[in-house]
Formats: sequence, structure tokens, C-alpha cells
Amino acid sequence: MRKKKIAIVNQRYGIEVNGGSEQYTRMIAERLRKYYDVEVLTTCALDYDTWSNHYKEGVEIVNGIKVRRFLVKKERNMLRFRVVNKLTTKIPYGKKKIEQLWLKEQGPYVPSFIKYIEKNKETYDVFIFVTYLYYLTAKGLPLVAEKSILIPTAHDEPYIQYDIYKKVFETAKGIIYLTNAEKKFVETIFSVSKKKNEVISVGIELPKNVDSRNFSEKYQIKAPYVIYVGRVDYGKNCEQLLEWFLEYKKRNDSNLTLILLGKCMMEIPLTKEIVALGFVSEEDKYNGITGARALLMPSEYESLSMVVLEAMALGVPVLVNGKCTVLKEHCQLSKAGKSYVTYEEFEKELSFFECKEDSIQEKEMIEEYKKMKKNGPIYVKKQYEWEDIEKRLVQFIESFKEE
Repeated sequence: MRKKKIAIVNQRYGIEVNGGSEQYTRMIAERLRKYYDVEVLTTCALDYDTWSNHYKEGVEIVNGIKVRRFLVKKERNMLRFRVVNKLTTKIPYGKKKIEQLWLKEQGPYVPSFIKYIEKNKETYDVFIFVTYLYYLTAKGLPLVAEKSILIPTAHDEPYIQYDIYKKVFETAKGIIYLTNAEKKFVETIFSVSKKKNEVISVGIELPKNVDSRNFSEKYQIKAPYVIYVGRVDYGKNCEQLLEWFLEYKKRNDSNLTLILLGKCMMEIPLTKEIVALGFVSEEDKYNGITGARALLMPSEYESLSMVVLEAMALGVPVLVNGKCTVLKEHCQLSKAGKSYVTYEEFEKELSFFECKEDSIQEKEMIEEYKKMKKNGPIYVKKQYEWEDIEKRLVQFIESFKEE
């Protein structure tokens, strides 16, 4: 019996690619391979700032998954993109044309992908588009709407209000949300509440052997430290994180160091209090998180944040930006993290994570911290087990095809 052929679409794909939706796409592709003939449709880009072609055009096998890559026709010019970005809010006329220009300038601009799915859409039984924001989904999904599943990874950002995305959300045959908060948010913007949908998150799987000493010795890191993992850029609100952390160090008698893991897309202050290690291996990432007093997530715009869940699963509490509903909800439901909005709240909570275990005055804080370390793994195990998530993904695809 022929396996159903599933196309999974994402703007980037590869072992070396650093990004939440991209990592999620790899995970579901490798999981669904047991049930379907899976093929990933993506670009030749490695980084998202320029979308420059890094991989060869054509088909290759990545961890057993067939990956079909399309050349990016035009690299992103950030200066031009910022100008167009401002035009979308300042010019009251010609909105549709400006939004189309914005989409093209944001990229990745891949007209060959559009031509391919127009010509080959009958080859695939289902198209799964991961992330609503980029050109591949915005232009590609409406062409195969009758057999499309959208996994939007949506959050409260200005772009989702653009008219170009109304067609994406409202023509998709089915929608899979990663969290209840994402579902509620999307349904306040688009008329999709009656559309076939389900909240199916992601499984968190940790390596068997994790040792913080390996990380500390390798990078000569002295405890105590807090850690940030992800792209170090303005879009993740890292500028505020660095500024507030240095302000915290000025105001407090603190031994904390801030460790940054991930590709740096912005200037990092030259100070011994902040150590930027760049992109590291998965082994080093997990080892680094394990040794931290807390993982910090300053982003205002997250649809799930796998690294926050990974930290909780490792028994490491988190400190997150309370402006992000999803992150705040993780902390409230798990009781394994704290949130902040103002600097004063940031200072207070960061001070909590620096409480010293030999301090009698801070006994209650220490007990709370220990409970948080225990609560994290319980929360993740209950909510984010791959076995259950994999089963529900397959059920959704199968029911989708039966209609």
C-alpha cells in the first residue's frame, strides 16, 4: 500500500540551522517519516538575515529525510527592508502593493518554489506549512489550500495584522497550534474558529548524559551564571536584556555572569560580565543550561519557546518576559519560572535566582527555588511527551484526509 506523500514547508532546513520553527520542522519530519513518504521543501539559505544561498539547489538526504531545496533569487538588503517596513505604517494608500513589496523584501524570495508547487501539487497528498510569516507560506499555501495544514507559530507582532495573511489563515484547510494561548490569539484576528484545528505542541527530548562540568571546564566558565540560548539579536529583545543585566550588576553586589549561546546578530558590550560563545553544539548547549542558575528569555514574541521547555525539563528555572503571553503561561502552569515587565521586576526576580544556599535569611527563597527545579521536569513530562504528540499529529493528518 502506497504511503501518503507529505510535503513539509519551511524557510530553512538543516542540522546547522539555528531557529525554533526550523528545529521543530526537523523533529516532526523525522517523526512522521515512520508513517508517510515525507519530503521537505525549503530554500538553499542557512541564515535568515540575508537569505544568501549556502546549500546546493536540488535534492539531498538529511538524517534520512528527502530535502528539496530552491535557490533564493534575491538576498535580503536590511537597509531597504527597514525602509519598506516603515512605509507599511506611514503610507495610507496603496497598502496592498506595499505589503506585497514588504513580503518580497523580507524574503526569502523564492519564485522557483512557487512554480514547483503549482506544477507538482498533485504529487503530494498533504502540504504542511510551518510558520505563517515568510514568502513560501504566504504565496505557496493559497495555491494548495484544499490540501494544506498551517502550523502558524503565531504571536502578537505587528506583521500578523497585514492583509496578506488573512488569505493564508482563512484558506488553510486545517490549523495546528502549538499552545492554547496561540489559538486564542489567532482566533481574535482571523475568522478561523470553525475551521478544523487542534492544539498539538512539541515533544521535548533530552540527551541521556548531561554534565555541566564539561561545559564549565571547556569554556572556563565560573559559576554562578545565568544563560540565554538563541539568536542574539534585536528581534529577540536581547538589547534590553544586556542593558538591564549590566544595570543589575551596577546596582547589586552580584557574582553572576550572563552566558550567551547562539549566533550574534548585534554588538555585544565588551565586559567580563557577559560572555558570548556563539553557536555551540547541542551537547554544549544542554550542558551549559544544566549548570545555570536560570535560563533567561527576554523575547516579547514567542509561540512556544522550546529552549524554555528544555531548561524546565533539565530542572533549570526560567526568567521570562511577561509581555509574552505564551512564556508567562508556561511559568504560571509549571510553577517553574518567573516573569517580569519592568526593570524593577527584572532586578527583583534575578536577585531571587542568585539566592545563596548558605544564607539563613533567604531560606524561604531557597526552598521556593528548589521546588521550581522539581516542578519543571514534571510539567514538561506531563505536557510535552513525543509519544502522545506524534500520535495526535498522525490522527490529525488522517482525519484531514478523510474529509
